[in-house]
Amino acid sequence: MRFGDTPELPSPDRRKRWRSITLRLSCVPFLLLAEVALIIGIGTLFALSRQRTGFVDVGSGERSLDFSSFPGALRWSQGLLWTTLPVLIIGLYKLFRDAVVAALVVETPYIELARSSRDRPVKARKSVYLDYRSYFAIVACGKAWKNKHYFLSICLVLSFVEALGLVPLTARLFAAREELLLKEATINVLSAFDTSAPLGNADYGALMDAVSASWINESPLPRGTDGDFAFSRITPTQPGTNFTISAPTNASRLTMDCTEVPMSSSNLNVVDETDSFVTVSFSTTDRGCDIEGSIPASTDGNDFLEAILTSKCPDAAGNSRIGFFYGAVSTTGDLTSSILVSCIPTYWSAPGTLTVVTTNSTFSGRVVETPKFNASSYNIQDLGIPAQQFEQGVMTVQTFNPATSSAGNTNAPLRLAELIVRRIEALGQSYSAESVINATNRIYPAIYTMLALTYFYPELSQPVAITGTLAVPQNRLHVVPPVAIAMLVILAILLASTGYLIFYLHYHPSILAEEPVGLLGAASLLRQSNVADIIEKYHRQDDFDGRLSRELPRNGNSGSKEKSSKKAKKKQKKKKQHLDDQLKETWCWVERGERPHELIIKMGRPDESCHIKTGSAGEDEEEEEEGSQRPPPLDEVPFRASNGRTPSAQNVWAAAGGPMYGRIPGQEQDQEHEAVYELGQGSGGRPGLVSEKSPLPIQTVLPTPSPGFSGGPYYDYGNGYGYRHGRGRNGVHEDDGVFTQSLTAGCPAVPGGVPDGRSGGVSDGRPGVVPDGRPGGVRRKPVHNNNTGYGGSKSHY
Repeated sequence: MRFGDTPELPSPDRRKRWRSITLRLSCVPFLLLAEVALIIGIGTLFALSRQRTGFVDVGSGERSLDFSSFPGALRWSQGLLWTTLPVLIIGLYKLFRDAVVAALVVETPYIELARSSRDRPVKARKSVYLDYRSYFAIVACGKAWKNKHYFLSICLVLSFVEALGLVPLTARLFAAREELLLKEATINVLSAFDTSAPLGNADYGALMDAVSASWINESPLPRGTDGDFAFSRITPTQPGTNFTISAPTNASRLTMDCTEVPMSSSNLNVVDETDSFVTVSFSTTDRGCDIEGSIPASTDGNDFLEAILTSKCPDAAGNSRIGFFYGAVSTTGDLTSSILVSCIPTYWSAPGTLTVVTTNSTFSGRVVETPKFNASSYNIQDLGIPAQQFEQGVMTVQTFNPATSSAGNTNAPLRLAELIVRRIEALGQSYSAESVINATNRIYPAIYTMLALTYFYPELSQPVAITGTLAVPQNRLHVVPPVAIAMLVILAILLASTGYLIFYLHYHPSILAEEPVGLLGAASLLRQSNVADIIEKYHRQDDFDGRLSRELPRNGNSGSKEKSSKKAKKKQKKKKQHLDDQLKETWCWVERGERPHELIIKMGRPDESCHIKTGSAGEDEEEEEEGSQRPPPLDEVPFRASNGRTPSAQNVWAAAGGPMYGRIPGQEQDQEHEAVYELGQGSGGRPGLVSEKSPLPIQTVLPTPSPGFSGGPYYDYGNGYGYRHGRGRNGVHEDDGVFTQSLTAGCPAVPGGVPDGRSGGVSDGRPGVVPDGRPGGVRRKPVHNNNTGYGGSKSHY
């Protein structure tokens, strides 16, 4: 294989390729499977949580647990299952993905080099002078995007999203909440509706006291009512502390259809009885029923409210009327602020579903029932005589303890009117037809409800079993919908990036043949590379302090500032100059070596006929500010002896091997000389700088010439290459079009030459060498002269 042939990488069967274990195609699919498993797992739990009202039962919540006992500690530790375990799983996934991204960060420069060639070189800042690990992740993300490593930049951004979004959300993915799960059960009915009970001895006063306590003063309602309906009492066959039962049943209810009767249509008459009392009488018609009443009132100017019952109404107009008359009589005997409200009572039987929630207080031990009846339909119920007995019995209860001075005539007060007044006063309302109607719709049906609970729903001797539902409160574990959706979106994006990573790794190999371990791995990569020569020139500078990235000081000369353009000034303000600015912009590429496994890393200009152009942007870059320090150009490699003295040109010529190493006589006159400085002893023992001409550049040491061969500089690379040897023009050897300089008898001695300078073997006794210097059956390979630019170096790794 000719040196410097096509730059394609060796085929996989001739050269080993190395990938980090986390980037191998046998490992990255496991990351893809992990993301698919997470998406399926979270999606399945989310669907089950919505379908089953929580996907698992985590037991009942307790206010206090005994951690000293094993059962208490076990119940307490249950919470760790849905808080710690998901975070642990997502944490392991994050470690896996971070390892993959970290390996991609390390191999990106080598992938960039693998894509390079002499025709397509890359900048050093994107390849050999690049290490994203030395930056913060957010800075590395921006630099990767700037270097057009777009996929790496996206992976780093997704690592941020994973760390700051996915992992914190996992802590709130699951939440426990108490739910009621219904199941079919047998329910016992303890009472049933029966209107055959006699109401002649009913204690209406006690019923009104219960109404005052529960419907006016907001005390707990008695069992068997939800405030609107009266119904049977039910209980589960299996006793419990906290449960919810539902069963079909019938309920009874009374409603009031009230309206205001205009006073203009009422025949009012005020009759003086004494100096301080009058009788107010009225007669009118309400919706087909004639109503009338007579009310004694005081002439002290206080208002009053009285209830009137009319029981002789036609059937078509409703059997009865419950009326309320409000007014006040002045000291002159005039009636003021009079209001008349008439109501029609209606009795209903409503089938429906009764639901009772029973709770047992942990602190007080009191069992509280909260019933709720949902009526499916309403049927008018004709109670007949029990209804008449109820309406008349309510009007017979009087009171001698009025709530306020406006509770009615103290000589003939009614308890029903007192309850209406208490309701209006409890709500802080003024007296109007609307407030009287609202109070009536609340108080009068409540009195009937208490009557039905007490007399119409007697307790059965044997409970009746019916089929219902029983729900025991359970702590169910739910998937929080917003968190689950956010995590699924993030995982879907990560899944897409991992899928693309598999194709990216397949089509973007690196130049690595093995893991570059430490400094020895880097040395193996740069074996005989000209990178070391380029770095050497920085170390040769007198002011070099070991830092390539050292910031260069600026010269504050005002004259130079005037010469610089405005554009250069703006760039100088934005970006500071560093010693390695030119080094970052140097071109790099990879070529094949002589052996199948060898690759050559070159740094400089791809065109070997020209010197390497220095500077970070070539001709388009603005000139630097005058007086600022710059590193020497990359094509000038100054030489300095270890003792501080600069050797002469002749010594350099002899040390370099003269024409033996490809130097053509007369070329030294064309070499550009530069002034270098040598440390000398000045006055007072202080070192001084002495100017002296620079020697000729040193050539890279080439392989030792084969002994006993008097032709051109051919070297022994072993058998099997099959190159032809011939003599070209002017005594120059020709080998497949590659010309090399012939040696003369007066050439300087080189290692392996005879003492008299002739190109022969080191001794007559050496194997394979003929005493007259001719080759003894050894095939030779030419060494090409490449002195005009930086020579290619061979590297195998």
